[in-house]
Amino acid sequence: MQEPQAPVLDNLNKAEKFGLLPNADQWLALRRLRNQLVHEYLQNEDELFSALQAAKQGVPLLSQVAHTLATKVQALATP
Repeated sequence: MQEPQAPVLDNLNKAEKFGLLPNADQWLALRRLRNQLVHEYLQNEDELFSALQAAKQGVPLLSQVAHTLATKVQALATP
């Protein structure tokens, strides 16, 4: 399942511009990794191990984005 890349890249670049993402390219790389882990059956143990290590390294970015979004939502919800 391949979606058009241009709209995704445009949205990620906008999110980066608005300060919601620290780096659109890193987010896109994590998204590709997520798709690989979910949609492909990695038979090679070394490939699977590498993919899982890369996913673990992406956790700080995901946490940072979640914190940023929660902070911005809270600011919008506060009168």
